[in-house]
Amino acid sequence: MTVRPDDSAELSIRLADGNNITFAGQQTRKTAEEIILNLTSSGAAEVQGPANIRYGPNNSIISLSSNGTLDGQSFFIQFSGQQAIAQPPSAGIVLCTGQMSNGWQYRAEATNQRFTQIHWERAGVEPSVSTLRFYRNNAKGQPVYRGSFRDATEMALVDLSGGNPRPGSQVSIGVEEWGWSRGNCR
Repeated sequence: MTVRPDDSAELSIRLADGNNITFAGQQTRKTAEEIILNLTSSGAAEVQGPANIRYGPNNSIISLSSNGTLDGQSFFIQFSGQQAIAQPPSAGIVLCTGQMSNGWQYRAEATNQRFTQIHWERAGVEPSVSTLRFYRNNAKGQPVYRGSFRDATEMALVDLSGGNPRPGSQVSIGVEEWGWSRGNCR
């Protein structure tokens, strides 16, 4: 959530599928624990309704509730957060990061020795998540996973560790029309 000096505001919510929905509006009230926004739009859609955001230490969101209409259709948002203590990733999770030559940054996730998804981010563009499926081992015995970028462009991930991804190992990611990139695991 961002509130500008003129009290205009933007509220972005990341959905479970990795997509974001963004609302714009105007801050109408602010206390030490609560902000109330009057929502007015979401992209090109017209929105009407309030959003009540309760926040705590370090501006962490405790709860968010909103109801109203989005292009004439009723909507309802309810979120309750829990204070979380930052913990290192589980021993069963390995993250491999890199960047394609066109600027897309990626974070490939391996759980229990298998790659399952890639998170894609690039400045000014909606983030995306690609689901991976095991395809086969290549001639060098390295697992190859396949998926797609935004359900349109074919992509592949080669686990250069030979099936034992760990901190210090690498992956090679190829995306149709983008070429290949080497990512480092941690």
